Amino acid sequence: MRGTTEPCGLGGIGKEIVGGKVVCNITSMYVSPSFRNMGIGSYLLSHLTSLAVTSFSATSIRCCLSLSQSVAAGLLEGGGFEPVEAFNEEEGAEVWLEKKLEEANTGVEGGGASGRSQAQQPSSGSNPKKRPAPAPDPSKWSTPNPLFDSMDTAELKKECVNRGLDVGGGRKKLIKRLKEDDAEGLF
Repeated sequence: MRGTTEPCGLGGIGKEIVGGKVVCNITSMYVSPSFRNMGIGSYLLSHLTSLAVTSFSATSIRCCLSLSQSVAAGLLEGGGFEPVEAFNEEEGAEVWLEKKLEEANTGVEGGGASGRSQAQQPSSGSNPKKRPAPAPDPSKWSTPNPLFDSMDTAELKKECVNRGLDVGGGRKKLIKRLKEDDAEGLF
């Protein structure tokens, strides 16, 4: 899509101090529909991970997702992220993932960019609401989309064409393709 001024995507990270070490959290990541399936999500994830190390000397980077974000989960797991215990109480979060980075620092003075001090960070055993990390179950990622379910085959094909997606297959395949494309927007 050379020559376009449309943004292809975005990503953001924040940092906090946990146990005297810098931990970065992926706060957002999005790929515009017309730029999906081009490796941009992988590039953004790699870049955010690199920034966590080079800009913040982070020892890990993490993210939380809902079960409807299967493409994001696959991208993160493919990038070396593993399920961990819940580290926040973010609304809608059902899966927590983390990637350990090179040991970048041995300790940090002061508070993190999130504005919370080390004492306010959840720690194991001290948070009664802490939930164990669920193992991601791909069969639970997809959620019904009433918009697609109410469309006829011609409307589904038109939506696929508008998104630059394949129009082959029956109604169920078209709905699945559109849901996957929606989920690829990431988080």
